[in-house]
Amino acid sequence: MAASFTMPKLLRPQTYRYANSSTGPYRGLLVRKYPCWEAQGPVRDVFTKEIAGKIKTCLEQCLPESNSFIGFSLFMVGKLPEKTKPTISEYFLGLFSSRDRLG
Repeated sequence: MAASFTMPKLLRPQTYRYANSSTGPYRGLLVRKYPCWEAQGPVRDVFTKEIAGKIKTCLEQCLPESNSFIGFSLFMVGKLPEKTKPTISEYFLGLFSSRDRLG
């Protein structure tokens, strides 16, 4: 008898419980593919008060010092505002001096 495997519920795409009150104005496509909305309300509060500081501390402790900038922000991602999920997106800005260039 073969064992049956089901994907854990956390890994399945789900709609965020508070999507309606957490989804703000449309902002464009994330990675040129996923509809992206401004995060607001309860999800923004949790991100600001509980998550953002932990991410910042981790980045400061885990990454070597450089002239580059890594930023992150919270967005709601989904085809429709009522079907969005909170998503943290990061961005990197490399600032190099002439001595940092290779070649």
